Amino acid sequence: MSVLLIHDGNTLAQVQAIVQGLCQEGIDAHYFGQPGVSLKDLNNSSCIVVCVTKKYVDTCKQNSETSNLFQMAYQHKAAHMVFITLESEMTNLKNWTGPVGLRGVSRGFVDLSSPDSGAIQELVAKIHAAQ
Repeated sequence: MSVLLIHDGNTLAQVQAIVQGLCQEGIDAHYFGQPGVSLKDLNNSSCIVVCVTKKYVDTCKQNSETSNLFQMAYQHKAAHMVFITLESEMTNLKNWTGPVGLRGVSRGFVDLSSPDSGAIQELVAKIHAAQ
């Protein structure tokens, strides 16, 4: 199983820690922007994890590389997407607007906005369920 995380770029340290946690749980995880990761990895991944932040939601409303990547992920992997929040304000689904809100609100999310020893295991369970 291969998992690709897509994110806003400002949360790199959090994303890297999540990737490390997933790898420790036996999941082959990578993030967009990681050296050697390209668009082909989007198609080759068995699951896409969308890292939701206010900046990510706002950026996806614009015509940008982030928005295009999100739209491509949704078109190719809609049934295999898992949403996580990296900021506490984004645990309120009313803050999910634009394409992220349209596509993600009904799916629920894993809250990774604060350190929680069980959050990675919850994410692993969601990833397995999205297979």
